[in-house]
Amino acid sequence: MSARTRTAIDLVRRNVTWGAGFGDSPFFEGEVEPCINGRVVALGAYFGERSDRLVDRLLSEQLMEGGWNCEAPGSSLRSSFHTTICVLEGLLAFEEAFGATSLVTDARRRAEEYLLERRLLRRLSTGDIIKPEWTRFAFPTLWHYDLLRALDYLRAAGVRAGTVGVANRWITLRALRVLDWCARTERFSHRRRTPSGYLYCHGGHDAKRIDIRSMVHVIAGCLLWSHIGRRTQGDARRKSGVWRPEVRHAVTKERRVGARRESLRARRESVGVRREFFRARP
Repeated sequence: MSARTRTAIDLVRRNVTWGAGFGDSPFFEGEVEPCINGRVVALGAYFGERSDRLVDRLLSEQLMEGGWNCEAPGSSLRSSFHTTICVLEGLLAFEEAFGATSLVTDARRRAEEYLLERRLLRRLSTGDIIKPEWTRFAFPTLWHYDLLRALDYLRAAGVRAGTVGVANRWITLRALRVLDWCARTERFSHRRRTPSGYLYCHGGHDAKRIDIRSMVHVIAGCLLWSHIGRRTQGDARRKSGVWRPEVRHAVTKERRVGARRESLRARRESVGVRREFFRARP
């Protein structure tokens, strides 16, 4: 850290507070809402400002489900995805900066399980998507939760890939088809890309807009999300012993050959598709 940065952080530590409404609490000691305090812990960890008292407060506010909620314990005792991801990021940054402790690690594992049980965006009771906007990504995220933010946290936390799913060539093939369509749309049509990254298919007030970059983000997120907390059907059959030779060979030779051809074709085209797609980015 440079001397100028260190001086600026020292000034923040000595002079910045959360105001009279929060008892003039120093900035790095946080205020009352876990979603804000989690981000304060992350900022402190980044700049080397440790606050064990704030971490202890967050640990004491963890709910029975495993997550956190800024409305608890007043109007709600249910965990919030928004609050939980903010606290998780803060606790992980704290451990990476100052060393892991069993209490903090256990709290993170419980919160991770809370998200994974709900496959990162679904209701535990019905399996329905809680909020469709969680599949639309933005930066900076501030306190907002989305699927990509959760996946990025799991990556940073070192969650094993087997926990969040396995590769599936058929899903990959479908995604490659969509990327191929995007690339061909840009190369061979009259549709014009604007500096914002959009393609306008028609002019006038009824213009239809395709955000290619967000589309790819959704594809990438959904590829991972579709397997959260689950194994593929083939894996499940092998685990249960149902995947017997007679079942496997019941698939006709024609279907197997056709599937192989389709997989090989997608594999050959994937390099060219990716090259054309990223070359078209602004």
